[in-house]
Amino acid sequence: MTSEGILPKCKHLKSALPYIILGGVWPDIFNNLSLFWKIVYKMFSLLIFYSSVGVTLCSFAQFYILLQDRPLLITAELLTSFSLANLWSMASVRAYGIRKPIIKKLLKGVIDSEKRIYIGDDKDFIDIQNTYISKNNTICFAYSTFLSIYLVFYFLTFYFVTYKMSDPALLQTDVIKKPHIIEMWFPIDRDKYYATTIFIEGTVSTTVTFLVMGADCYSFSIQTYIVSQLKMLNHIFENLEKFELRVKTQLGCDENEAKFLVLRESIIFHQYILRYIDDYNSTMDVVALTEFILLSMQLAACVLPQILGLSPTIGVLFLLLGGIISSKFFIYYWFAEEITSAANDVTDSIYNSNWTEKPQKIKYMFILVMMRSMKMTGLSIGPLGIMSMRVYLMLIRSTYSFVALVHSFT
Repeated sequence: MTSEGILPKCKHLKSALPYIILGGVWPDIFNNLSLFWKIVYKMFSLLIFYSSVGVTLCSFAQFYILLQDRPLLITAELLTSFSLANLWSMASVRAYGIRKPIIKKLLKGVIDSEKRIYIGDDKDFIDIQNTYISKNNTICFAYSTFLSIYLVFYFLTFYFVTYKMSDPALLQTDVIKKPHIIEMWFPIDRDKYYATTIFIEGTVSTTVTFLVMGADCYSFSIQTYIVSQLKMLNHIFENLEKFELRVKTQLGCDENEAKFLVLRESIIFHQYILRYIDDYNSTMDVVALTEFILLSMQLAACVLPQILGLSPTIGVLFLLLGGIISSKFFIYYWFAEEITSAANDVTDSIYNSNWTEKPQKIKYMFILVMMRSMKMTGLSIGPLGIMSMRVYLMLIRSTYSFVALVHSFT
């Protein structure tokens, strides 16, 4: 990856890079470090990833133990364990997806494309790029800031507030308990070795949160980049005469040759975008499918403490967590919808470009592009289709169904 300095120079990734580094998401991010420090960072990246896998397994183990001890009783500990196990599962699966080798190629595409746009000095392209750079950096900064504030608030609440927990499911109130940051299985007695377990809980919570931030900021960056490229392609087809005149002036060729060259480069650009989306889907469609399956249950677990009248503190914390999670997936599905919409706009842009008045050879090329753009293009949810706002709203509605189902058993 060619760039000066230790880190890649890329405005599009400016706000995302700190969280990508802290989360160990991109092991090859550093360019000019010595081999020793590259190995150290790769080990750090592996440590964070396997920590997320370990805490996921331990959370599910704790959920199973609690379920066996008190079957059919919905308690604060049970909901906490289930919710965190789901949350860690989604984080681990997304982290696994973005650790594949093709991710380096996708991020290199973002960096190299940005360089070409600035070198080309086309005002319209630069404006489109800067618009989505600003959107991405704002989203990454706001999301990571809110998640960091929530993590601090979560820690402070459990250290200084949650010393008593009401548990109507057990017909007990004000049960005196030592607070634990997260519900996960330990091979040792958690209350006997309280200081040790609370340190481990705090460490793994912070570590996995950094991983979540890095993985999500990476995904936001890739999605906004794809939208910006499709917007640029549409801009070319909407202003073919302008680009044909520019090529004719710069190369000194005739009009027909200029039309051919502009359209050929546009087709190459279109093929690049489609391959880029396919490469992204090849790494993330299983991730999107897993999150699709778990999201409704996760949001339901965040709402249930308030509905069931469990610990008020737990209820507020989980409502806030549910808000962050639903906002994150709203952004995912919003940009996924924008990708599909921009890809479909290619056909309209070509149709409105007076392509029927072009020479016969050029007409065939236009038809080829229109046929390719008529295929549904977007971010995949495995075999379930394409991500869209309609699918997101369906997930939100299914959350209500989960809540109603659990509430009917209580």
